[in-house]
Amino acid sequence: MTTDIIVFITCAVLLMIAGTRLASDGDVVADKTGIGGLWIGAVIIALATSLPELVSDVTAGYKGYIDLAVGDILGSGMSNMLILAGIDILFITVYTKRRGLLRNVSGGHVGTASLAIALTAITAIFMLLPKTFGVSSIGFGTIVIAIVYLAGIWQLFRQESSAPDIIPSTKKRSLPYAVLGLGISAVIIFTTAPFMVNAAQRIAEASGLGATFFGTLFMAIVTSFPELVVSITAVRLGAFDLAVGNLFGSNAFNIFVLVFVDIAYRKGALLAEVANVHLITALFLMLMMGVGLASVAARGKKRNALLVPDSIALIVLYALGMYAVYALS
Repeated sequence: MTTDIIVFITCAVLLMIAGTRLASDGDVVADKTGIGGLWIGAVIIALATSLPELVSDVTAGYKGYIDLAVGDILGSGMSNMLILAGIDILFITVYTKRRGLLRNVSGGHVGTASLAIALTAITAIFMLLPKTFGVSSIGFGTIVIAIVYLAGIWQLFRQESSAPDIIPSTKKRSLPYAVLGLGISAVIIFTTAPFMVNAAQRIAEASGLGATFFGTLFMAIVTSFPELVVSITAVRLGAFDLAVGNLFGSNAFNIFVLVFVDIAYRKGALLAEVANVHLITALFLMLMMGVGLASVAARGKKRNALLVPDSIALIVLYALGMYAVYALS
């Protein structure tokens, strides 16, 4: 198992570096092409930072490791909400704002958060059903997810006038250089992810942790590292809406990744065959996003505690969720 651990850590480091550079270059491309603010945070940067999940989980689905893939997708969502708690605390510490980050951002994030919650709820519902129907081996549940995600993104595009007001990129790289960086980062991710997935599956089996828990915790942390770097950087630059939009947008896109995992998995409908313990992860993910959504909806209102209750709730829910998944895996 030692060799597999070394392979996993090596691939994880490469994935972190490539994913971070991918997000950085994606920011430059979005800025220099004049794409609107909503699409920079909630769509473009969210897609860029979620590429590690996309490649890793589609690879896992193709190899039949569906619990590893679904665990990573839902666990990454919980990790993103934990990151949200972290940058909320960072915001208070650096900017001494008693209202907290979530109550100082645009109300446009309500739409993105609502979309992510709705997609997670759909996922949980189709996991509960004993059997799903679809086209060939693609389940009806992932078809519904695809329709809702695309419709939601289109609606967000139509409402772009109320989108977050994101500051322009301060990076000096040219557009061709950024596009080249995107390509190189994508190649690294595509070639590294399969090795990491294989190593992760063998570690999960050898350690007795189980693919579900290993994917929900360890792989989720690794594949969420680009969101962590982008969010911290955005807060330091004062681009608060970019930070929050990226996290909620990544959660929505991560659920959309289930569509591609289902296509890669040729043995049946994905959501009908995964372990029931993923329902626990989905429930805690919805609860965590609900806390974030309520905080954004209550923007402008002050709170009494210096360490914001929103962040405390997110941290507690994450810990409880991981314990429940571990106990039931």
